Amino acid sequence: MAGNIFRIGRLQFHLVRSDEEGSAAASDSWVLGVHIPEDGGLSPALVDTSFSQAREFFDRYFPDKAVSVASCDSWMLDPYLARKLPHSNIAAFARRFTLDRCSDAPGDAVYFTFRQRGMENLDRLPRETSLQRVVLERIDDGGVWQLGHGHLVLPAARSTPA
Repeated sequence: MAGNIFRIGRLQFHLVRSDEEGSAAASDSWVLGVHIPEDGGLSPALVDTSFSQAREFFDRYFPDKAVSVASCDSWMLDPYLARKLPHSNIAAFARRFTLDRCSDAPGDAVYFTFRQRGMENLDRLPRETSLQRVVLERIDDGGVWQLGHGHLVLPAARSTPA
């Protein structure tokens, strides 16, 4: 147990060194890594609160590691998902991020949607929700799920009266 990931509201966060190439301050720059626990919804209000509280938390408890950017690596940032479910909370979450790149991750959507490792027996999985249907239909159509790598600028920390 390292104690380096923090559940703050709906999301989880951890400090990671920035990988800014060519930056003289890169070794001293920090970014908040974002993780999406599987429990609960991703309503914009819950996500807004998490990001706001995370900024305040890390500014307060890690003042020597100032952060202004968050990064997320998730199949939920695959642009295909937002195109297929444009009005979903997942799509709204993904739109917060500037997508830097995508990489193939064929099993991630299956694992995080159905908790199944591997791509066998997909025909036995349920297609009860729109998300389940989208995940399996893409694979059925010969598509490959992507891991989206994105970043966003964190909201400014609220100033507290002295």
